[in-house]
Amino acid sequence: MPKTAKKDNSVEDEGVIIAGDDGDMVVDLSGVSPDAGFEVIPRGRYPFIVDVVTYGTSSKGNPMWSWTLEVEGGDYAGRKQFYHSTFIPKMAARLKRDLITLGLDDLANNPFDPQEVADTGQLVGVRGVMRLGIGKYEGEDTNSVKGIYAADSSADAGGADEFA
Repeated sequence: MPKTAKKDNSVEDEGVIIAGDDGDMVVDLSGVSPDAGFEVIPRGRYPFIVDVVTYGTSSKGNPMWSWTLEVEGGDYAGRKQFYHSTFIPKMAARLKRDLITLGLDDLANNPFDPQEVADTGQLVGVRGVMRLGIGKYEGEDTNSVKGIYAADSSADAGGADEFA
């Protein structure tokens, strides 16, 4: 069911009706199946734009960035995938490679405050290509970002491929 705006400023999306605002909100889930989930995107390479990066802590208490990558173009345009960069020594090389790959050499080669970078939106709007895989989470198929590539490698992107 497509997203539908109503006269009373309510929104209906996939059977969910949300009316009002944060201070006076009503949510109706009667049209939602408890078995509904996300359609898994096929393994492959997909162009993305960074939608949001937040600074927080991992489940193990380590500082990290949580990236929201939005698929650009194709059948899955607008779908969001999540990627994490943990600020611990054993992950430093991966973070540096990712920053260089995305053309963020200044961050990769100079000291920075990760919270300030996230809070000021310095990474928002950066483009690249992600390689998606499929794995299991709580018994269900789910996507995971397996790699980040430069935006100029987008000629190889656009969906499922034999390199997934």
